[in-house]
Amino acid sequence: MKRRPVGTRTELVWPGKYGADGCRKEAPPMPVSLAVADTYRGDSPAAASDSDWRNRLIHGDNLQVLHSLGEDLVGKIDLVYMDPPFATGSDFLVAMEIGEADLRGIRSSRNPPAAEIAYRDSWGSDLGPYLDMLYDRLSGLRPLLAPNGTVFVHVDRRVAHHVKFLLDEIFGEERLINEIVWCYTGPSSPGMKGFANKHDVIFWYANGPSWTFNVDLVRLPYNPSTKRNEGRRTGFTTGNPDLVVKLNALGKFPEDWWTIPVEAPASSVRTAYPTQKPERLLKKILLAASSEGSLVADFFCGSGTTLAVAEKMGRRWVGCDLSRFAVQTTRKRLLGIEGHKAFDVLRPENLADPDPQQAIPKVDVRINRTRSGGKLVVQATLAGFSFPHPDQIPARVRAKVQSWSDYIDSWSVDWNHSDSVFRPGFLAQRTRQKRKLLLTSDPHTYDKPGKHFVAAKVVDIFGNETVVRPG
Repeated sequence: MKRRPVGTRTELVWPGKYGADGCRKEAPPMPVSLAVADTYRGDSPAAASDSDWRNRLIHGDNLQVLHSLGEDLVGKIDLVYMDPPFATGSDFLVAMEIGEADLRGIRSSRNPPAAEIAYRDSWGSDLGPYLDMLYDRLSGLRPLLAPNGTVFVHVDRRVAHHVKFLLDEIFGEERLINEIVWCYTGPSSPGMKGFANKHDVIFWYANGPSWTFNVDLVRLPYNPSTKRNEGRRTGFTTGNPDLVVKLNALGKFPEDWWTIPVEAPASSVRTAYPTQKPERLLKKILLAASSEGSLVADFFCGSGTTLAVAEKMGRRWVGCDLSRFAVQTTRKRLLGIEGHKAFDVLRPENLADPDPQQAIPKVDVRINRTRSGGKLVVQATLAGFSFPHPDQIPARVRAKVQSWSDYIDSWSVDWNHSDSVFRPGFLAQRTRQKRKLLLTSDPHTYDKPGKHFVAAKVVDIFGNETVVRPG
């Protein structure tokens, strides 16, 4: 227990931070056993890993996950990016992508015609519960950081000043590297009586006295007027008549304010997930503060931007989110990256099996068996899908459904399902660019005779997973 310091430093105090005994109220450790639920192969032989490391997407509460990764990852994570809720007091909706309608270029809406809650960002009448939540998670992740690791915490004007105090308390004021301002543009509300709020704040803190900063990878072009002065004497501006302007061939030193547009509606990486951050933003962060092979983590992974960028840039990664929509969005995004490396989806063991009391959808998968060259060849067809209580589906969702298959977001087949881990050998999924869903798998040939158990997994548009073993 940490006792409240007396007169030793400035700190942010809120109701409930300390108990009546003067000790800090900290969340007790809640480690859970994480079980692999799905394992995905690399997209190509060249994507196969030459080490024992496998990237991980974890479906679970991030505080439990942080407490569960200690033995494995303590002192090993090189960069953490955190984009927690901003204490907006709102619910954020993920638009339901239904059927085969082309969604390219369609903007996200605050009130889409068919939507589900992705996450709630409501914390009551004061910030105390929000600050407790963030304090516990920042404290939990620090032991996982490498000695020269860093953390980027992305917030907005509502809580930036409060979060700065938390970071100072946990990491130390001297560990602040930069307060980065991300600027963007967009429409404003009519009748505003102040400037439009078009920036977020990203605090960059170090875990120790040294850190990675690849400045030459993030330099910017010089202003044309600056380039015109190259080779000239600068006594007028510097007071030293013998000083000659010399410019770095790679560009100028970057500032701590970045103008990067939000992800365009027509972008090939745009998802339906709310609060999605642009890949350009994460690419700049990873270029500046990590190297190829570095381990990058995002424990509020949301739409999966951090993990997708890390994958494309040759970083190893760990991601976590409690939302099933976030996990499905991120999984589809990763699987859509050409040449992606192998990764696993993990869950706490108490979430690995469905509740036996919960009514599950009915899935009709049919297996066609033939022989070729003396070997067994099988092919799976998804022939039907229905909910046990269709009347409980929102009417505006039912109104958009033209066929039972419109309820399916993705489905996959494990041709040798022998334990609790699902290993897809066939996968079909909808994207915003390709809405048509294949309902018949590619043929699969068994090289060896024997008994083989086939399993199919269906993920519906609500993010629920259903696994069946067809006859």
